[in-house]
Amino acid sequence: MYHIETATPLDAGRIRLRYRDGFEGEVTVARLIEAGGVFAFLHDASQFAKVQIGEDGRWLYWVDPDGDEVDLCADALRYEAEQHAVDELAAAE
Repeated sequence: MYHIETATPLDAGRIRLRYRDGFEGEVTVARLIEAGGVFAFLHDASQFAKVQIGEDGRWLYWVDPDGDEVDLCADALRYEAEQHAVDELAAAE
């Protein structure tokens, strides 16, 4: 199980993450935002910037305009961040 220490919102639906084990990486959640549904409110950059870290770093979440939490699992985000890092390395070769 992975634990997020910091989550820094960047532009265009990207988040910079640092995990407890020292791994740092970026994830892009733009496709979730573009798909609409529960993530649609994150089109507003000021809402996206309000990302929070859940208990013991096990998830990220935002509170939507209705007061409900919309979350993403730390483990799934870690997988995405690792894949992003591999893709960047492959593109640089």
